[in-house]
Amino acid sequence: MSEAFLQERLDKRLEKGILRSLKTYANLVDLTSNDYLGLARKPLPFQEEARGSTGSRLLTGNSLYYEEVEAKVAAYFKSEAALIYSTGYAANLGLISAVCQGDVFFDEEIHASCHDGIKLSSAESYPFRHNDIHHLERRLKRSNAEKKFILVESVYSTNGDRAPLQAISALADFYGAFLIVDEAHAGGVFGAGLAADIKTFARVIAFGKAFGTHGGAVIGSTLLKEYLLNFSRSFIYSTAPSNHFYRSIESSLDLIEEARPKLLELMGCYGFESPVKAIFVKDPIKASNDLLEEGFFVRALLQPTVRRPCLRLCLHAFNTKEDIASFWEILCKKDMLLQA
Repeated sequence: MSEAFLQERLDKRLEKGILRSLKTYANLVDLTSNDYLGLARKPLPFQEEARGSTGSRLLTGNSLYYEEVEAKVAAYFKSEAALIYSTGYAANLGLISAVCQGDVFFDEEIHASCHDGIKLSSAESYPFRHNDIHHLERRLKRSNAEKKFILVESVYSTNGDRAPLQAISALADFYGAFLIVDEAHAGGVFGAGLAADIKTFARVIAFGKAFGTHGGAVIGSTLLKEYLLNFSRSFIYSTAPSNHFYRSIESSLDLIEEARPKLLELMGCYGFESPVKAIFVKDPIKASNDLLEEGFFVRALLQPTVRRPCLRLCLHAFNTKEDIASFWEILCKKDMLLQA
């Protein structure tokens, strides 16, 4: 049996210049990672613990401590309950596949994990143009489904713009739709997130961004948590993470408010509405490589991840104004930027 079909697909990606590979980098100015508040760089304050949990949380892998951490997460995010997953991807996949029925309306730029959750659900799906309230409403008006769901991100991971959450929440309320908001790139950066004070059915948090660790959580009602315990396959059939995992999350909850002001100040200096901004350049791959030679780590985003290739600039609490000034100076000096 030949594996040639695998090589054929890889070769096509190589021809297009979009072949992915694993690399390591050191001693660079980080303007690309999701470690917005720099917590991933901080040592953990606790000692070595057992390396595993022995099973899924519904079998042998649960503990009172895990439930205490979930209660702290829920309190931080101003919610009734939280259910922690091993990754943010698993949280989106497990939530959306388990709850979405009828019609689901999603912003065309939602994360891949949301798309995959929709595919695994029983819902009919309808995209709407990015942040286009009028297009979303036209979609909702045509729906005769008994249950409707709206999926958006509060901060979009590739270009950093925010969703018009108040308007979307109002539409959800008017048309009787359940609103799900992915807060992966807003949680922690904006405290409890940008959707904490609007009516939502569920929010998804990723601890691999501002919290500097890994994992994710679904934030919502106690009833939703009980439902997911019974129907969310990515939770039910996964081995529970170790004690170390939960202690990392708890530790980040204690540190995050101290780190936030530095990042928010830097964002304010440059008029950023989030830590992320898409920078459109003539040749993103060449620009990324040129910046690498100058000591700056800024990754290029290419199709199919994004429709329009770009550099993804991420600000962090540990970056300085001098870092950003040098970055812009290199872009301009080497004539990398596209003219508006």
